[in-house]
Amino acid sequence: MRLINLNLWKQGNLIHDIVKMLNRENPDIFAAQEVSEISYSILKGQFHFSNFAPRFTREGLVWGNSIHSQYPIMESSSLFYLGEYCDFTDRTDFENEPRIVQICTILTHVNADKKLEHLTICNNHGVWGLDQYDNPARENMVNAILKYAPRNRTIICGDFNLFPHTKSIQTI
Repeated sequence: MRLINLNLWKQGNLIHDIVKMLNRENPDIFAAQEVSEISYSILKGQFHFSNFAPRFTREGLVWGNSIHSQYPIMESSSLFYLGEYCDFTDRTDFENEPRIVQICTILTHVNADKKLEHLTICNNHGVWGLDQYDNPARENMVNAILKYAPRNRTIICGDFNLFPHTKSIQTI
């Protein structure tokens, strides 16, 4: 199974290049952050199943995370661990933008005993800051993800805005 995770960055200005990459790489699952509702409408045309988790609106446009899959998405939810869904207009206050982890359970196949096999994808857009080190808000993010995420057959992905050697990443 092939999964690609990507922060779309810069309001999806590269969306057409991203679609070309998706066609070339042909992933089974694609998780994305900083997705506008416009980018989402383009991306969902590349997959059989898609789910959008809104974080906020800005200037009338909805922004969030998305998970796309060639397999059925059986359940979906999202957890705000910083702020709540709102009209967020301050483009300079990244540290207080609402943050979520999006969770989708995907039916991957039916095994020989005719039991359904599931995989859970946790797609996170992490707390932004002037550095990529641990702080209380990021520790809260990790605790929320670990409390909410299933313990088996789970992939935690996303843009965590953290260095790989931090305690928060090591905890995950």
